[in-house]
Amino acid sequence: MNFFKDDFPFDPVRRFSNYQFVIAFLVGILFASTLPAQASTLMIFIPGFKQASGFNDIVIGTIFFTSSVLSAYPQKYLGRKLDEMGERKFVTYISIAMTILLLGIAFSRQVMLEGNYIINFLLIVFIFCSLRTLAIGCLNSVGNKLLALWFDKISLASIPVCIISSIVRSYLVPLLSKIKQEYSWETAILSIAASFLLLSIVFWLLFRGNKKTQKKKFAHNSKVVTLEEAKKTKLFWIMTLVFASCAVTSAGACIHLENILLGEEKAIYVIKMTWTSTTFFLILIGIIGDKLKTKTLLLCVYMTLCCTLIGIITSNTLLLIIGFGGTVATYRNAFIVTWPRVFGTKHQGEITGYARRIVFYSSAISPLCFASVKAITGSYELMGYAVLALVFAISSFIILDKTQ
Repeated sequence: MNFFKDDFPFDPVRRFSNYQFVIAFLVGILFASTLPAQASTLMIFIPGFKQASGFNDIVIGTIFFTSSVLSAYPQKYLGRKLDEMGERKFVTYISIAMTILLLGIAFSRQVMLEGNYIINFLLIVFIFCSLRTLAIGCLNSVGNKLLALWFDKISLASIPVCIISSIVRSYLVPLLSKIKQEYSWETAILSIAASFLLLSIVFWLLFRGNKKTQKKKFAHNSKVVTLEEAKKTKLFWIMTLVFASCAVTSAGACIHLENILLGEEKAIYVIKMTWTSTTFFLILIGIIGDKLKTKTLLLCVYMTLCCTLIGIITSNTLLLIIGFGGTVATYRNAFIVTWPRVFGTKHQGEITGYARRIVFYSSAISPLCFASVKAITGSYELMGYAVLALVFAISSFIILDKTQ
């Protein structure tokens, strides 16, 4: 058997279901690998950037906004490249690029000098932009597409996949924080770089595609809807708005979580315990997700998001744990299930890439909005109420719209 071919022959009846376990494992690792660009991880490293650069929260929020806007632009084109190149080569190249990037980040603080504001600003923008483009944009796209290509019950298959991701996320963040405290900021980043090098090797050796089996087995794989056709439908914009409003909440809340809860210890505790509620909601929504209508899935996302927003308004640790975990689970499940169900998998990378561009724009403005509201009012309550009003408005539109 040649392990350096993208496809290898196997009996689709006897071996297909067995290989799905490998696919589920790889997708779970891919989702977990987006962690370096997630707001919950950036929260750990932002103090180091602030200390080295001399920037305050407003400037850091501006940097996050700028980098997220820049990283949003190439998402559609990277999605198209995924559709053309194939998952195996795409993941390998992205993992190697992430390894090189993280090695550079580990030594970035030596370049920063307090008072050298322009260079510091541009450097941090480049770091944030590259992380979000490669990790969140590319690796999430591959994971979503693999689930759609290899599984008929996408929602059910997402349970073990997302549990792997949430467990890694919940325990890796505290571990990175501990490494930073006991050793150094740079050591924590170098450990992440090593994991991406390992990911490139593991994915290259384990992943195999079988396009004939994928195309014949599932109905949603045979749909051919282009990006331009998808953009003409109401449901495309409804779905995009739901995911964008979640990004507004999660990005800002995670980056400012330490301030919301008045302490890093409480913030780390919330992130660590989030996996419990994430697992519960993953199992619940995963079992019923394939049977729910698309708009019902979107409303489930909003139900958990409301819990997060109330937790922000009240600074309640328990509500934030339930809300963050529930939103992570329902958002991820809905994002995995809805796109191939509605538009098929032929152009899924490009379609979700365009939608993710809008989601990135939304997450870009969020930390700056949170910081500005805190600076003006002295708390984050007004921001929570504003997003809550937005959620109710979009929910009303979903319920009243006739689109199925």
